[in-house]
Amino acid sequence: MHAPFKDIVEAIGLPAALKFVERFAGLRLYFPQPRHLTQDHAIVQTIGMEAASKLVKLWPQEYVCAPTARAHLLAERNRALRLDYETLSASACARKYGISERMVYRIVSSPAADAVTRQP
Repeated sequence: MHAPFKDIVEAIGLPAALKFVERFAGLRLYFPQPRHLTQDHAIVQTIGMEAASKLVKLWPQEYVCAPTARAHLLAERNRALRLDYETLSASACARKYGISERMVYRIVSSPAADAVTRQP
């Protein structure tokens, strides 16, 4: 079963979901029943017992493929880059984000995703 990123965010919130994805992206994990979740479980060690308990309630006793959330992570990177570009040069942004200057210019010249969704 593939776990949709939006379902994970709804269950445990964006910060914990990002930690989960950062550690387990693309991996297949066993989600035990909530009562069998222990402090030494990798999910608990990554996002804490409270968030892990909420997460395993979604798919108890199932093997779940953790999402990569690439689109979300790229959107977040681009949002942060646009903010940095207000005070940093294209060269500095390129070094900071590990991309080319040309890509920096493409990102800052393209409309932000949230601006596109707000248009009538």
